Amino acid sequence: VAQMAKFIDSATPIRFLIAETETGFTLLAALYYARLFGVEQQLEISPLFETEEAFERGERVIEEALRSAHYREYLARLGRLAVQFGYSDSGRFVGQMAATFRIERLRLRLAQLLERHGLGNLEIILFNTHGDSIGRGGHPISLDDRLRYLAPAQNRAEFSNRGIRVKEEVSFQGGDGFLPWMTPAAAIATTARIVDFCFGADAESGADPIYSAPDFASEFFATVQQQFASLVRDADYAALLGLFGTKMLYRTGSRPPERADEQRNKPEAIEHPGQLRAIPNNAILQQTGFLANTLYGIGVAAAKDPEMFVVMRARSPRFRRALDLVAAALDLSDLEVMRAYAHIFDPGLWLTNSGRSRSAGRARALRELAKLTERMARHERVARVIRRLQADHHMLLEFMQPADNARRRRVLLLHGLKLALMQRIAVLAVGTPYFSPQQGVTRDDLLARIMTLDVPGTVEILTRIFPLQGPHAGDVGDFGEASSYQPESAMSYAVEHRTLFDPLSQLYEFIRLIGSALNHEIGAVG
Repeated sequence: VAQMAKFIDSATPIRFLIAETETGFTLLAALYYARLFGVEQQLEISPLFETEEAFERGERVIEEALRSAHYREYLARLGRLAVQFGYSDSGRFVGQMAATFRIERLRLRLAQLLERHGLGNLEIILFNTHGDSIGRGGHPISLDDRLRYLAPAQNRAEFSNRGIRVKEEVSFQGGDGFLPWMTPAAAIATTARIVDFCFGADAESGADPIYSAPDFASEFFATVQQQFASLVRDADYAALLGLFGTKMLYRTGSRPPERADEQRNKPEAIEHPGQLRAIPNNAILQQTGFLANTLYGIGVAAAKDPEMFVVMRARSPRFRRALDLVAAALDLSDLEVMRAYAHIFDPGLWLTNSGRSRSAGRARALRELAKLTERMARHERVARVIRRLQADHHMLLEFMQPADNARRRRVLLLHGLKLALMQRIAVLAVGTPYFSPQQGVTRDDLLARIMTLDVPGTVEILTRIFPLQGPHAGDVGDFGEASSYQPESAMSYAVEHRTLFDPLSQLYEFIRLIGSALNHEIGAVG
């Protein structure tokens, strides 16, 4: 930052984001280093609150820092306090529905904190980070709904009534970052809706009944959070996320899907959702057919007070707007689809199909897949967590039903095509010739990797083990006599490349194309 201020721009403040801020000392440490490097006035030190603990301690973190005269003087000179909320990661850890409530409550507590410390003259910047997919903080209905979902009218009024100036900031990122601005007409419409939200008359400025029933709201969203936090701690849920990981998708963005400490030479099993970044985490759920980060826990929460749930959904704009995300996620989810992906690792599936096969060769391949998936031992864990999702989902279906529309049918068809290709890849893969262990892997190791859709890396290893063209005859020794014999190293495995390795790569490419089609249907194009 000091170099940027020296050589590029010293007039424009730089937002210095501190992720997962859980103590006021962190803010003071940042201020100390800013002062040490002489950039205190060029820096907006901004804590990010996105974890369960951060939501609990958010205002206390800032209050701890405010006990320091240095921090209070820094804010006074800067004239503003910048705070960031991460809908993406908070939805990953506590569930999207719980996240929206916890963020709104934290915003209210920050307003009370500034008033209590006599800092109402400060401007507070509330920066909402979220992307473009359902369940990550965007909204499926309209831009106006999206802005109101992030900054509810009642919550904005809390700052206004205290005389605190608020600057709402919203990120447009990923595919969402370019779609609203792709054409002049779209850009004008987007800007007009934002201006209208900020300065237009608010039709929802009246009393919202959800705020008159704080016990119901607290109980409902706390239940969602408890349910989803318990799911996140479930090792079987991690096994579900790690079934195929992000291999159904093309690489997006500049950052790896896994956290830095999870990058190793060999793929590792996902042991906790925290090993994934937010966008890949959501993408995995979308690609396996059930948007658990938005749906799970709603059924149990609604069943606690079903009559109030129905009333609030009908009468409260704030509550209904939150449930619009649930309805949209429900339309794009089907647990039978997720169960079908899990069945890829069910030995019973392959055994049953082998008994039905009229081809002796195909029957042998299916029996080998049954043995392979038995050794991999993934199906039981994933089936167990799907039953857990199902129990809550059946309760939710008592209150809400997915729409039977063309979009849902297209999504189900795409999943069906993808599953057919995955089964074709599995059957094709067992045609790999037997070989002694090479390059630290066995044939079973490579087949297991292909089952999890690690196709490009596996095919690369196979093409080294079975090269397309060996060395020229002169390279293997010219002894001055003609010979009809060629050593194994000079053999070419052209047939295997043509009938096995190339088709595996082509089928995998089709799977990723279908994954992109699903992204567009769901609205996640980042």
